[in-house]
This record gives sequence, C-alpha cells and structure tokens, in this order.
Amino acid sequence: MIGEKELRKQYGERFEKALLPIEHELRKYLNNLFDNYPRIDQILVRAKSVDSFINKSKKQENGGNKYSDPLNQIQDQIGARIVTF
Repeated sequence: MIGEKELRKQYGERFEKALLPIEHELRKYLNNLFDNYPRIDQILVRAKSVDSFINKSKKQENGGNKYSDPLNQIQDQIGARIVTF
C-alpha cells in the first residue's frame, strides 16, 4: 500500500481532474433528465472529499488494512441521490 502523502496526492489529482467535472456533468444530466417529473424534490451529486477518502482508506479489518489498493478498491468515490416526495 502506498503512503498517505502519496495517496492524498493521487486521489487529490483524481478529485480535481476527474471527479469534480463528472459531478458537475452528472448533476446537469440528472436535472435535465428529471426536469419534468413533479415528484422530484432534489437531486444531489457529490464526489468523496479527499479527507473522507483518506479516512476511509485507513479502515481496519481483521487486524489489518481493509484496503490494500484504495484507489481501485474504494468504489463510492462519487455518488448521486434523487429525493422524491
């Protein structure tokens, strides 16, 4: 497993260059897709913050690190939620 400083750097680059643009485009896409649905209350899209990702990467399981390759094993790096009435 890579060190925290390198992991923070690599995920930070992914966050800035990929996840934030995807977050923006996904939010636009979902808002356009569900624009005429009357029961939609709100659409939320977020990329996992660097600090949250680092904290999750440190999780322990069975006395060792849960993730040996967090950049590829942590799947919830971006998420969307559609809240309805």
